[in-house]
Amino acid sequence: MSVNLANDGRSVLLQLFGAKQGQKKVLTLGKVSGKNIEFQYERQIGGDSVAWMNNDQFVFLGTDNSLYEYDQRNGELSVILEKVLDFEFSPDRKNIAYTVYDQNVTYVAKVQGRNILYNEPVYRGIVPTHMYWNPNNKSVLLQGQKQLDSSQTAPTDSPSKESLIIELK
Repeated sequence: MSVNLANDGRSVLLQLFGAKQGQKKVLTLGKVSGKNIEFQYERQIGGDSVAWMNNDQFVFLGTDNSLYEYDQRNGELSVILEKVLDFEFSPDRKNIAYTVYDQNVTYVAKVQGRNILYNEPVYRGIVPTHMYWNPNNKSVLLQGQKQLDSSQTAPTDSPSKESLIIELK
């Protein structure tokens, strides 16, 4: 499905459909060795988003909607956040934008190691299908569908699509 190469070019993350897992999505970590890839880690995943934190650590969504961080130096797997629907790291990897499962709220937080600090809701009322950070790390574009709250009557057609830019201070 996708290939994500670490900045140093020595490790690669492959997203594929696993034959053993009944065509479920699988994330595989491989070490690049010459013209070969030596596979070292495999795990079933729940989402499409995968990101390198640095050359040794990467994050992904598990099947339980937890955001996991894996450190290939020691094989340690850690939960960073729970109930995550989708996420996107800023280009400098110092911030994260994410949505929480069963909420129509987008949060932005600081990333420090494995810790997510200063979680702040930045927008309510849209369920993002895409999140994109500006290269300057100071704004994030949200694209998604506007959801009606329970007090509003649902229209007969599909929810409206929205795009907006959130400027961060």
